[in-house]
Amino acid sequence: GVPHAASALASMVLIGEAPLATVAAEDKSDIVAAFVSQLPLREDEDEAKVCHDGFCDLIESGSAPIDLNSILRIIGETMSHIREGEDLALPETQFRFARILRRLQKDVPKDTMEKVFHYLSDDAKGCIKSLFQEYKRHHSASVVTP
Repeated sequence: GVPHAASALASMVLIGEAPLATVAAEDKSDIVAAFVSQLPLREDEDEAKVCHDGFCDLIESGSAPIDLNSILRIIGETMSHIREGEDLALPETQFRFARILRRLQKDVPKDTMEKVFHYLSDDAKGCIKSLFQEYKRHHSASVVTP
């Protein structure tokens, strides 16, 4: 189905050591848009884990322009489904989600973030807030004093 096609496309062109990673940038933006429009993946949990981790790769590398709306929607919805018991992202990917959100919070003007945040579902908003809290807690706990 569509989730497998999105996963295959991302694996071939976008994620990691993709064999077709040299596709021209203008062509890649259409591929990124097609991939992102299918996220979060839910039908196949193994594929979902790979794709959600690959989504983080795309954002962190800056190699593909992904709009703020999509980033917040995908992270919020993915975490909402995870909280409902679906196994859609590894713990490391969830931490990467939190790190991405933290970076966005620093880099994106507050009013822009608030406008986009306003349109998310209540569940997605709650999950994003929880991720921020977990990230802060993790970082304050990981400070080692000599």
